[in-house]
Amino acid sequence: NSEEEICSFVDRYVSSQLPDMDKDKELFDIVSEVQMHRKGHTATCRKGGKTCRFGFPKPPVKQTFLCGPVNTDDLTDEEFVALPMKKVQAQAALEKFWDVLGKKTEPEKYTTDDILKEAKLTTAQFHEVLNLMATRKQVVLRREPKDMWVNNYNPHLLRAFNSNMDIQYVLDAYSCVRYIVSYISKAEREMGKLLKQAQKEAREGNQDVVNEMRKVGSAYLNHREVGAQESCYRVGSLKMKDCSRKVIFIPTDEQANRLSKPLAEIQQLAIE
Repeated sequence: NSEEEICSFVDRYVSSQLPDMDKDKELFDIVSEVQMHRKGHTATCRKGGKTCRFGFPKPPVKQTFLCGPVNTDDLTDEEFVALPMKKVQAQAALEKFWDVLGKKTEPEKYTTDDILKEAKLTTAQFHEVLNLMATRKQVVLRREPKDMWVNNYNPHLLRAFNSNMDIQYVLDAYSCVRYIVSYISKAEREMGKLLKQAQKEAREGNQDVVNEMRKVGSAYLNHREVGAQESCYRVGSLKMKDCSRKVIFIPTDEQANRLSKPLAEIQQLAIE
C-alpha cells in the first residue's frame, strides 16, 4: 500500500480529535472522560526516565502522515555528513514550536496553522522536523491544538465499550507480536525473581542439585502469580478456553493411526 492509501485507511477508522460538544455531546463526554491523557502525567508515564513514554502531548498536524527516521542508506555522502547538523536544527525548531504552543493559556482557541505561523514553520517543514527527530516509524494523526491530549480511538468502538482504548495502525509486525506476548505473560514477570531467590537460598544452604531443583520447583508450583481475570475464571470453575468449532479426526488412509507421540519416539520405545 502507498503512504496515501495507509493514511486514508487510518483516517477512516481512527480518530484523535475531541468531538464538538454541540454536534455530538455523547461522544464528547466519553472522550473527555476516558480518552484524555493526564496533563500532569503519572508514574507510569515516567518509566525509563522519560517525561512521558506515551509521547503526550501529541504534536498538532494538519493531516495524517507516516513519520519515520531518515534512511541513511538513501543519502549521498554530502547529505550524510550534513545530517547531524540538520537534526540539531530540527531539535531547535521543535523546541520553538512547543514553546509557542506552551505559552498559549487557551490552546484550544488556536489552530495548527496559527501555531506553525508563529513558530515560522510551514506544514512541510514541520513534517520534516518530526521525521528528523523520529526514532521509529509511526503514523502521526491529524490533530488541532485542542486534541493534543486525546488518545487514539475508533468512535463506534468507543460508544460500544465506553472505556479507554489506544487503537493504532500496525507498521511493524514484530513490535505487534512483542506487545501481545508482553501482555500474555504480564502476570508471570515476578516469577523469575522468585525462582532466582529460591535457587540462591538452596545454594547457600549447600543443597545438592536434586534438592535445589525440588526447592525451585516447589517455589514455582506454590507461588505462581496469575492475573485477576485468570483468578476469577479458576475460582468460578469457568472454561479457560473454548472453541466455536469442534475438531474431529478423520482417518483418510487405509492404515491410519492417530499418534499421541512423535513416530521416532514410539519407534525408540519399541526398540527398548
